[in-house]
Amino acid sequence: AGSYVVGLNVGGHPFQCSSSTLLRYPDTFFCALLSDRVPQLRDENGFFFIDRDHEHFPTILRFLRTGNLSTTDQVQLQELKEE
Repeated sequence: AGSYVVGLNVGGHPFQCSSSTLLRYPDTFFCALLSDRVPQLRDENGFFFIDRDHEHFPTILRFLRTGNLSTTDQVQLQELKEE
């Protein structure tokens, strides 16, 4: 199956990315989400609703896309681990 666009609503903020980005690393929350192994909640636009703070999600997406974590801020690193 080819890659497709996935809509995510993270803490009320919309994001879109390819399914291949979310499936890049096996055994993650996103793999479970897209394979129906975790409960799914969708918003009024059909986006997957993720009840987390949106602040760090762009950094998480960038990591999934590139494999690189572009921060040296220790507080932000800890917050990312929690997300």
